[in-house]
Amino acid sequence: MTSPKILLQSFASGCAGLFRGPRAVAAPEKELRFTRARQACTFVVIGIIFFCAALALFMLALPGFTGKQRPLVSSYWFAMIPLPLCAAAFWMAMRLTRHAYIILTPLGIEIFPFFRPEKNMQLLYWSEIEEAKISSDLRLLTVSHSGGSKAFVSLDPLRKNRLPLLKRAVEGTLAQLAPPSKKQPPGQISDN
Repeated sequence: MTSPKILLQSFASGCAGLFRGPRAVAAPEKELRFTRARQACTFVVIGIIFFCAALALFMLALPGFTGKQRPLVSSYWFAMIPLPLCAAAFWMAMRLTRHAYIILTPLGIEIFPFFRPEKNMQLLYWSEIEEAKISSDLRLLTVSHSGGSKAFVSLDPLRKNRLPLLKRAVEGTLAQLAPPSKKQPPGQISDN
């Protein structure tokens, strides 16, 4: 049997992990992080809607607010119903803006999914990537592996002003890692 003190400590450390940000990176100058900041805007709007609903329920519980002596809502406690949903939406928005979606590292491209990113993270090594293209409308990253498989990554969660930076970083890294036979000599004009 575990003691209540140990259970309380493990619960407290788990709760602290909810509010703690991403861990410190050993060499932050060697990686580029892109977060789901554009997707977080949706959760901010949802949080504002739930807050307004709570405020409306509180106002409807006030006597005389609607012009009648008897309020439309019987208790002030009904205003507490949307508040946990409001807090959850703002927490999700904060989490999406603080944690990475795509990280370009010296090893490769790290992709973090929406659900359980710590466990389901995917690493695509630069040495295994034959080609990486970002579509012309900057909405999809297609990565071709040496084994013939492809990975498709939606770029919709990223902020629009960050997409050209991602495109330049991916193409620049692949150009640096390309073998000398595939590199274009300086001064030569491409057919593309």
